[in-house]
Amino acid sequence: MFDGEDGDQDDALRSALRHAVGTICDAGKGRHGLEADPEFVSTLAYVVEKYAKRLATDLPAFAKHGKRSVAGAEDVLLVARDNPDLLRRLTEVVD
Repeated sequence: MFDGEDGDQDDALRSALRHAVGTICDAGKGRHGLEADPEFVSTLAYVVEKYAKRLATDLPAFAKHGKRSVAGAEDVLLVARDNPDLLRRLTEVVD
């Protein structure tokens, strides 16, 4: 994802991600009264892309280490262990 030989597909993925992040930010505007400028949306989309790349690497590694062929919720929790707030929220969803 985002690093393949097909630049057009990478561009399409980035565009879709930026659109999704922008849509989420727009939805938050109504709830919180804050408007996100386009530079903020682009920067946040970049951060989300980098985190997705990390997940794409870490999740299969954790699954393989646990002798599983498919990554599952426990692997997501392992990836989130460095962020206590995220780990707490994800644990609530999993339980």
